[in-house]
Amino acid sequence: LQATNQVFLDKTSNRPKIHVISHKFHLSCYTFGKYISVSTNNGDKILQANESGNLKFTINNAGKGTAYNLKINPKVTGVSGISFGSFKNNISQIETNGNLQISIPFFANIDMPTGTAEIKISFTEANGFQPPPVVVRISTQAFPKPNVIIADYIGTATKGQASQVKIYVQNTGVGIAKDVKLKVSVPANVYPNGDSDFNLGDISVGETRE
Repeated sequence: LQATNQVFLDKTSNRPKIHVISHKFHLSCYTFGKYISVSTNNGDKILQANESGNLKFTINNAGKGTAYNLKINPKVTGVSGISFGSFKNNISQIETNGNLQISIPFFANIDMPTGTAEIKISFTEANGFQPPPVVVRISTQAFPKPNVIIADYIGTATKGQASQVKIYVQNTGVGIAKDVKLKVSVPANVYPNGDSDFNLGDISVGETRE
């Protein structure tokens, strides 16, 4: 995780001087809603597809004038599939020595690719005394997709006789296949003599079900 902070310097005594004094980047597991810091998220600091997160930082007015109508605009480049949730992006004013904590939620959808996301937080202030942008870069990892195939089958059909067919279903992908269901269809003049629908459950990578 890389972040860049810069300080807006203004030597005029009666003007506000706004800058970002701290920043934190957190991920939270979308499936379970558990809040996890990047530093402890498997130790890899990677945003995975189908995860949500928060970009947290504090804005401080170190000048001698009030800052008015401060607007916050986050934008992500580098990868697709990341969107922002609602947050307080229009601040009416910040008094001298005032601090304001900001939390910007975002979500990585299941189609987000592997790459590097650059999240740029830009600001505007009514009189032009906004702080410089804050940039956070983080690696992203695509959703590990399963690939379920009919790996093999054993059985022959003889006219006028009951037959049995064994079907082998395998996951050849790189992710777990969830809630797999198999439906067997038969051609004309062939009638099923048992179940045609099978619930195979979850199939791990490389696993084969009979």
